Amino acid sequence: MTEFQQMEGDNLALPEEPEAAVSQDEGQSSQPRPGAMLSAAEGADAALDFLSGVLDRMDLLAEARLVAHEGNQISLEVVGEDVALLIGKHGQTLDALQLLISAAVARKIEGRPRVILDAEGYRERRAETLRQMALSLAHQVLDSGQEAVMEGLSAAERRVIHTALADEPGIGTYSEGEEPQRRVVITPTG
Repeated sequence: MTEFQQMEGDNLALPEEPEAAVSQDEGQSSQPRPGAMLSAAEGADAALDFLSGVLDRMDLLAEARLVAHEGNQISLEVVGEDVALLIGKHGQTLDALQLLISAAVARKIEGRPRVILDAEGYRERRAETLRQMALSLAHQVLDSGQEAVMEGLSAAERRVIHTALADEPGIGTYSEGEEPQRRVVITPTG
């Protein structure tokens, strides 16, 4: 048995496809329908089960919680003593786990699910830090007349910067570079 097969048996796999309803008169056994998709609620439960399985396999003192699911958006949160291990530098580990969960449930949920994974409010704290940093750099740009180039950021983090500075008079922003080191440039506009 491969390690992946063993992991599937240890609650990391998504639930099997739902069985087709067969009437008693047909005398046929129930067979999984090819291509059967999970409902949004079942998909949210599957995402939570997958995350719980990952946490169990990592042997972390942490618990997965379903925060909300609306349409195809699933919001999950991890709480517990070992949450810092899941965040990583600037949320990179958290982003990777979010991507893994998204990929795992994408094949099973109708539409394209959007999974948002947080760890004890980390994402909002990081967004606030980025907003404050952006405003501080914007003031430096206005004072000096020189552009400021931020560190490489994820697309979501760049969006926070662009949004935070969108209404700042005399300031413009744009992104440059290649992933994963794409940066926001803050520039004077006057």
